[in-house]
Amino acid sequence: MLNQESELLTPTTPTTSKIKAITLHQPWASLVGRYKHYETRGKATNYRGKITIHAAIRQETTDYQVNQLSDLLVGEEIPFGSVVAMPTASVIAIADLSDCIKMTEEFISQQTETELRCGLWKVGRYAWKLENVEILDEPIPARGMPGLWEFELPITQELPITKPQFKTGEYILFRISIPQKWQICQQ
Repeated sequence: MLNQESELLTPTTPTTSKIKAITLHQPWASLVGRYKHYETRGKATNYRGKITIHAAIRQETTDYQVNQLSDLLVGEEIPFGSVVAMPTASVIAIADLSDCIKMTEEFISQQTETELRCGLWKVGRYAWKLENVEILDEPIPARGMPGLWEFELPITQELPITKPQFKTGEYILFRISIPQKWQICQQ
């Protein structure tokens, strides 16, 4: 009986930690943080905070779309060589979702040509502003979903992250079971 009681009184550690996520098709997912600073969507969101960028399992891009972005998809910034080699069905980055702006003609006209090429910019749609993007060295396999969803990170260790752009005393706590190589956790 005592063993049962002490087991009941022992706090249990959760096995996963949740973080918000959005799924994008390639090559747009890999453009985030490199050339793409807004994710353009048909719906607004009130959520602000950490968000993972998930690359969808299917690549729903046409040759025409890829050709329009081909100059952005080569070189050091996008080290995959082709859209086919880009990671899919996995979380590839983490960012701060800092704003959601309803697109107006004026707002659209303020965007760079490159930003406009990286999304569907039309009056009445929404631009989700992504800042402080950290690209993962190794993608984390995951099943995506439409819209804003919860990505569950398995917990095996506690990794405090302190970033210089945060105010004194601010930190993010991740409990994850991915390699120490995940750059955002080392800096």
